Amino acid sequence: MENIPHSIGLLSQVQRIKKKNEESAAVTGQNFNIFTILDCEWDEVKTHSAIIAELLDPKGSHSQGTLFLRSFLEILKLQCTNLSDFKVHPEHVIPGGQLDILVEKENACIVIENKLGAGDQDRQIERYCEYANNKEGVSKDQLRVVYLTLFGSEPTLQTGERELPPEVICRSYKFDIISWLDTCIKEIAGVPRIRETIVQYQSLLRKLTGQTNEEVTMELVKLLKEKCDGKYNFELIDDLKDAMDSLMIEAQCEFWENLKNKLAQYDNDQVWRLNVCQCDVQIEGEYKDVCDVIKRKEYVSKLYKTKRNNYSFGLTFHLQIEGLSNSRNWFPVMLRVEFDYWWLCYGFWLVKKENSDLIRMSCDTDDHGFQSYRKMIRKTALNLPIEDDNLWLAYWWPNHNISFRLPDFKDSGLLRNLIEHDNGVVDDLAVEILNQVDALIVKSILPTN
Repeated sequence: MENIPHSIGLLSQVQRIKKKNEESAAVTGQNFNIFTILDCEWDEVKTHSAIIAELLDPKGSHSQGTLFLRSFLEILKLQCTNLSDFKVHPEHVIPGGQLDILVEKENACIVIENKLGAGDQDRQIERYCEYANNKEGVSKDQLRVVYLTLFGSEPTLQTGERELPPEVICRSYKFDIISWLDTCIKEIAGVPRIRETIVQYQSLLRKLTGQTNEEVTMELVKLLKEKCDGKYNFELIDDLKDAMDSLMIEAQCEFWENLKNKLAQYDNDQVWRLNVCQCDVQIEGEYKDVCDVIKRKEYVSKLYKTKRNNYSFGLTFHLQIEGLSNSRNWFPVMLRVEFDYWWLCYGFWLVKKENSDLIRMSCDTDDHGFQSYRKMIRKTALNLPIEDDNLWLAYWWPNHNISFRLPDFKDSGLLRNLIEHDNGVVDDLAVEILNQVDALIVKSILPTN
């Protein structure tokens, strides 16, 4: 408790620094960013992979030869000769998958897996390692599989694995790519068009990773070095970070509770309803569910501690429909709202009953009509679903993107809305989901007169 006045004073000074920076940004045009204007900030393929691949390509439109590639190889601790021999292939198709970026020459191979807003696919890194290791003439010291994420997260370990293969290295946008771009900007200072494009891209990465500009950072560093009542300001950081984590956990738990209640509301005029299901108890497999208050806090709290990309949880609902021929109005399609790698999506699962258990089906078990149900959903969907997943019949990203990663959680206004008990985002999401469910049931399932 004795640190509270000190913390309040520190936060007030931070607010003043931030306000001063915002006023300066308005004058200098720092907020103008072409990637934000074009709404492609999170596009892994057309923004991030495309820019990185173009800079790495010795024959790229920048006409700077191997200038950018050389400094990138230093980040990977990879020593290569004859850099002009490297060829760069974005979105390179291989058996069983597609490499985001392949950089290769006769005796060297670099695979870059770019992960901004998606979890790992089954055996994804393992398959990429197999591909790289099977390339003729490439020695182990000239081979890298780069797992690139915003904050340097590690890929999902496969069953039985205790550590990553030695050729896999984890790199982050927050430190490695932004640092590499710093070097690129210095080396290209005399070519304004390329320099300013890289500056704008670097600004985007700072925004996505929750970083301030360099001037603000230096002012904050100076502030942390100051003393108040005999204590350095930096001694409060752990307390403030713990408080921020607790605030985000509390707000996200409130989000899930509100969403659960909205989706489970029943209108007497409806011939269907959603019944919440504790799927980590009832469905075979590791599907964490947040309908229970205690488990919800446990799962949400763990979110801010895990470094893996496969951490997910959500809400699952039975579709109870009046008028079906079976006595319990049983329908094998379930609604799932899921948080997966910081982003929220929703869609439909196919399940089958086996005694008292429910088993989630996949497109590999089509004896239960997986493809038929998928076609049904595609035909009735209000907007085109994404259906390239072998476990989902179909899934959607909401019209209003929802992320619980700190910069997005805060900057999107969602955290502020939840603190102020403004449920507009939750209400809009619930309406969107319910409309999608209603379209499926009314158009395809209910018997017609």
